[in-house]
Amino acid sequence: MVMDLVTAAWFEHQNRLAMMLDEIFVPHLGWLRYPRNDEVARFLGEGWFEYREQAFLWMFLRPGDAVLDAGAHFGVYSALAAHLTGPDGRVVAVEANPACLEGLGLNLAAYAGARGRLVHAALTSRDGEADYFPSPDARSAYGGLAPETPGRASVRVTARTLASLCVEADVPRFAIAKIDVEGEELEVLQAAPPPEVLPVLMIECAEANLRRRGSCTLALLARLAELRYAVCRFDPERRRLEPLECDGPIWWENLIAAVDPDEVNSCLAGCEEPRARVAGDILRRGALAAALRADAAHQRAAEAEKRAAQAYHLLESFTGAEAKSASTLEHLAKKGFRPRAVLDAGAARGYWSLNARVHFPEAEFFMVEPLLENEPDLRLAVENWPGFHYIPVALGDSCGEAQITVTPALVDSFCCPFPDAEPSTIRTVPMRTVDDLLRDGLILPPDLVKIDVQGHELKVLSGAARALESVEVLIVEANLYRFLPVCALAHEVIGWLAERGFVLYDLAGSLRRPFENDLAQVDLVFAASRSPLVASTRWS
Repeated sequence: MVMDLVTAAWFEHQNRLAMMLDEIFVPHLGWLRYPRNDEVARFLGEGWFEYREQAFLWMFLRPGDAVLDAGAHFGVYSALAAHLTGPDGRVVAVEANPACLEGLGLNLAAYAGARGRLVHAALTSRDGEADYFPSPDARSAYGGLAPETPGRASVRVTARTLASLCVEADVPRFAIAKIDVEGEELEVLQAAPPPEVLPVLMIECAEANLRRRGSCTLALLARLAELRYAVCRFDPERRRLEPLECDGPIWWENLIAAVDPDEVNSCLAGCEEPRARVAGDILRRGALAAALRADAAHQRAAEAEKRAAQAYHLLESFTGAEAKSASTLEHLAKKGFRPRAVLDAGAARGYWSLNARVHFPEAEFFMVEPLLENEPDLRLAVENWPGFHYIPVALGDSCGEAQITVTPALVDSFCCPFPDAEPSTIRTVPMRTVDDLLRDGLILPPDLVKIDVQGHELKVLSGAARALESVEVLIVEANLYRFLPVCALAHEVIGWLAERGFVLYDLAGSLRRPFENDLAQVDLVFAASRSPLVASTRWS
């Protein structure tokens, strides 16, 4: 559905919406309306949001250009494009999230007036309808046709192809199209118009988003090449496009795909001096803001590591288990073990992953934890450390829901209703298998897996048949007595893994029952029989 932004009915809503939306100021552009708690609004206010991309548009766009903004959100790029292309320009803003439409419409109307058109639709490979999964309000920019996390409710929206949209817009040539559709980029390109209609794309490349749709950034780059686009990065120092050099996943980056990069560079070099000054100012402001953010993140990360160390010291005073675990990780590192991806199943507050990062600083960490009480610490780790990821689900042998008995200490909560538990302590959470997360691109094939799920270890392992093909080391908490009927015992875990090619390699800690000082739990370290860790049989 395409809405004319100058209808009287539209402007009748402005006073009401003004009470619901805050104003933020974007330097050199002006005021935009965003919800008060919106994450992108916060980033814009802090001054570092996609400042390189903004500078590129200041240098590249010309009066009278037509711009397509696919995945417009609340319209910072639509407003900027309208401002830069002037009274003879055209802006088409496409957004699927119904919650964004009123704010986007106000921003587009303020800057584009009748020159702007808002299309409420999801872009994909065919016209029709699609299920759209909104993300929570503060993260409204991350909704898409695949849920960011399991359990999201969907809304039915119109689905459009890029080709049909361009025909309907009656624009023979767009100067640039920004495509940011949370993993649908490859699908959108399957039904794109000829490159002559869209000679330049600013396209988001996000590996996790594409994997949720069964693809990857390398496939996206290959498709762009098939369509005769040269993929480039905008170099903020030289202020020109440089060819992309990439042989692996791109976790997140906005890239420029151009049919003729030399023509784009000529346009950048011919930018009028006033706009070049503005672009330079945006780059300087953005770099300073990003540096301040990095400094603040470093301080928060140092505080988080300090809290982690304090927590480990406290746990050590009870069992000594965490100190032994750290010693085991150090030993693995000294033996030359270098995991690329680490899965922390039952991450709690993320302390184990923070400790493991000290020994494996180049690894990607995927922390899976269902209790929302632990989310603040896990989010803090994700914000402060590159390569940290958080998935708020329980793990098991099937997908659906699980019931957890939540204890006051949290760390000993059980993935089942505990006998005689108060109903208020029973919580239902989404449950996924490890292989399901792997298939959807939420995790990478892990080399190291730590499982601490209070007796449900075999359930998690049963749902990880495919993932175990890449695993070299497993650290599994196992029990020596059944504190619940469903709990697996240590010898059962050892036997199950032995049948699948894993041998017991080390012990990474233990816990005794206070009642009789009997051994209750052990953290078992397994190595794949193919691993160099178990190749040597030397004694001395």
